[in-house]
Amino acid sequence: MPLPRRLIIVVDTDIKDRANTLAKRIDTVGGERTFVTPLYPAGLPQGAPSHYWCSWAMTDLDDINLRALRSALSTLDRTKIRLFNGNIRTPESVLAELNLATAVGRDEG
Repeated sequence: MPLPRRLIIVVDTDIKDRANTLAKRIDTVGGERTFVTPLYPAGLPQGAPSHYWCSWAMTDLDDINLRALRSALSTLDRTKIRLFNGNIRTPESVLAELNLATAVGRDEG
């Protein structure tokens, strides 16, 4: 069954643990590991990650979970979390808009 709903979520490093705790409330199987993929300022060859992200896919039946996740995340500092419609945005376009890169995508200096 295709997963018709996708949300790309980017959080600042300093709220990653709280975001994972909230995600665990929605996804009891693995939610605590939702934000484990680090992102770095594009072009910087070293340093700690500045953000973490996930791509959350759900079926139509999971719509209530999507609403619950968005509601839970809205309790965090809204300047530190960014939500993107993954059905119309690619991960690459999100990274470009936020001037971020994955560890693989960073310049090696």
